[in-house]
Amino acid sequence: MRKILLVAAMLLSGCDGCDKVKQLANINKDIEYKETVDLPGLPGGDTIIPLEGISADLPRYAMATNSAEYLKQYNTSPNLVTHVKLKSLGMTILAPDAQYFNFLDSVRLFVNAPGLPEQLAAYKYTIAKGMKTIDMDVTDLNLKEYFLKDSMYFRINAHFTAIPDDSTKLEIKSIFNILANPLN
Repeated sequence: MRKILLVAAMLLSGCDGCDKVKQLANINKDIEYKETVDLPGLPGGDTIIPLEGISADLPRYAMATNSAEYLKQYNTSPNLVTHVKLKSLGMTILAPDAQYFNFLDSVRLFVNAPGLPEQLAAYKYTIAKGMKTIDMDVTDLNLKEYFLKDSMYFRINAHFTAIPDDSTKLEIKSIFNILANPLN
């Protein structure tokens, strides 16, 4: 009730408080997604990796955005969404227990969706040995149009310095920040 009275007072006092009213109306939520991905064998099978390593793309995987459900849950709609940004992205080795990210030295994750271009969303260019989890650096892209689709697709490109165990299973955890405003 207090917030409603504050908004009404600002509106009555003229446009000086318009920006403050708009800020009060912001819907700012973090949405977490988790995907489990099997790391397939490298192209060429059990070939020996050259000293300089090999770059390879892993098969792309789909992630249902459930955007319509989230927008309904937060009482907003697609036309009121201002931005959707990737806030964080991490990869963790779930299996086998003895596997570490020692088999690669860099990784990039690209996002795409039907009718939209593929874009670099996250990366890690120097991966230390002995790591089971990688916290990637994220780009500052507005992924609103990707999020509003039913599914987003991700492609991982990595530079391998060794052959990973063919039973390697990864968990990819991402957090997207959604900002919407009913006064836009």
